[in-house]
Amino acid sequence: MKNLVISNNDNLWSKEYTNILVGDWCFLGYEKKSSFNKLKYEIFDSHWSNPDKLNKDIKYLQSNIWDEAIDFLSSELNNYHGVSLPKKYWENLVKGWLVIFVPIVFDRYETLRLIKFHNKNLNLKAKIFEFDDNKFIPNETFEFSTDISLRNDWTHWINSKLVKYLDIDFELVSKLDDNNYLQSSNPENNIITINTRQRSNILKYKKISFYRRICEKIGLFKIFKRKLAIIDCHFSKFDKIILFLMFGQIPERYAPDFFEYSKKKDLNFRKKYCDLNIKEKNFFNFLKQNLLLAIPKSFLEDYKDLVKHQKDSDWPKKPNIILSSIGGHYNDIFNIYAAEKRLLGSKLIYAQHGGVYGVSKFNFGEFLENKADRFLTWGWKKEEKHFPLFFLGKDVKKVKKNTNATGIIMSATNFFNIPYQPRAAPNDSTETRMYVNNINNFLAHLDKKLYSKFDVNYADFNRVPNLRDEIKFKEVKFQNLTESVVKRSVNYKLVIETINSTGFLENLYYNVPFIALFDKRYCPLDEEAKKYYKNLENSQIIFYNPIDAAKHVNEIYDDVYSWWNSADLQKGRKIFCEKYARKRNNFFNNWKKAFEF
Repeated sequence: MKNLVISNNDNLWSKEYTNILVGDWCFLGYEKKSSFNKLKYEIFDSHWSNPDKLNKDIKYLQSNIWDEAIDFLSSELNNYHGVSLPKKYWENLVKGWLVIFVPIVFDRYETLRLIKFHNKNLNLKAKIFEFDDNKFIPNETFEFSTDISLRNDWTHWINSKLVKYLDIDFELVSKLDDNNYLQSSNPENNIITINTRQRSNILKYKKISFYRRICEKIGLFKIFKRKLAIIDCHFSKFDKIILFLMFGQIPERYAPDFFEYSKKKDLNFRKKYCDLNIKEKNFFNFLKQNLLLAIPKSFLEDYKDLVKHQKDSDWPKKPNIILSSIGGHYNDIFNIYAAEKRLLGSKLIYAQHGGVYGVSKFNFGEFLENKADRFLTWGWKKEEKHFPLFFLGKDVKKVKKNTNATGIIMSATNFFNIPYQPRAAPNDSTETRMYVNNINNFLAHLDKKLYSKFDVNYADFNRVPNLRDEIKFKEVKFQNLTESVVKRSVNYKLVIETINSTGFLENLYYNVPFIALFDKRYCPLDEEAKKYYKNLENSQIIFYNPIDAAKHVNEIYDDVYSWWNSADLQKGRKIFCEKYARKRNNFFNNWKKAFEF
């Protein structure tokens, strides 16, 4: 007999039998409890620690499962709303949610399926809480992606459904209603972070709306047609102004797309397939049972109100081009707007908004942006709809060091503990511990005289393990992430990047002296990118060993620029940037070509 622990909670453990934990995140907080250290337990290793299986599964999810899910949802949503809209329309709406939901649920499914398989000759039993199903219905994609999917109780809820689906024996601990949260031994997992999509600067946007009403009253929008919509774009104000002028229209900003969601929850429709008698227990059939139950209200109960809301918004009514960087990821109102306008002939263009794109072995963000009519990259091209443009950074023209710049600044992030969508970054508590250990090993071998001005620009989401608590060198100071490292770098001699992300590319583009401390386990590269990264390894910019990285910093710190300005390093940097962070040459011609269809 073995006891299956499907989330982080005291009541799920057995004092008598060996406990099988679905991941080491289930043990977070218990390492400090001596009573639990005496219990017998095993931690199931992530099935995605095998890179070959990860690659195979991602291809399966992005092809077979994606197409089946879109077919299913398109049919059900058309029936529910009494319309006959094409699949492309519904895919445009649900893709931001589905690209998070599907891989997360598949990870939970595979974990429990494999645990059952490896223990098929033993009695396996789980303890579960039962929740009211309406507790986890999100208002919108943003709420699901940044709050619900990261919580201990949601993971328990989906795992409990999988326990039943996979015919694993279980014992009901208790039933929790909509007002109860499953308490975790790790306090971070109990925090309710965001309930609605938060937006700021409402007064500023009221001024923008007033300005627009004046333009409409005097007829400027009739003279200067609004052919271009720029929404949720992560590039400079200067670029946006120039693009509006290129289209012969007045530069503008739009009022926030805030929407007050109703309390409606149509559980009869949502549970339509929950009790479906399924003979073949595969992943898609489990998905089919639960997609309607879990789908955000923005696509179901509140969809028609959202369609009306976007029609009444300040956004252009008949744009030729809709340009966005992140709108497709979290903003359901934008996705409805884009889907509606694409039906009328508008072209949707996404612009690359950060690092990892084009270089990672897998990238769900890249998969999502390929659903647009065109994807503007910072220089690379993999598919026909990719358009190699140039670097699209935000409001930083160039980086000029202060004459008294000294010390080191490190960029670091408080990554996930409960497993999330696979990405080129620490994705669960196991990989987050690897990340923290790499930084501690680096600091342990750094010359101690460099501790006196060693600052960490830290994106802290209050998750455990937290670098603030885990760092062993108290001389190191933490700064809250209020601006990017590349902006702060003017006051420091050297930058340390710890993840293959936007900051990495910014330092290369702006020619800021830095080193990168990566780990191939959570920074995997595709085959084409490897040769470009190898050049940077040879120049001792990229390190995969924290001890080697620290030794290099000790050697070059007193004369950083002799190393950084060496001919070979600069040649490798320029070759890399031409591919992945291209200079802004032929600005107008390139933008003009980007908009040609």
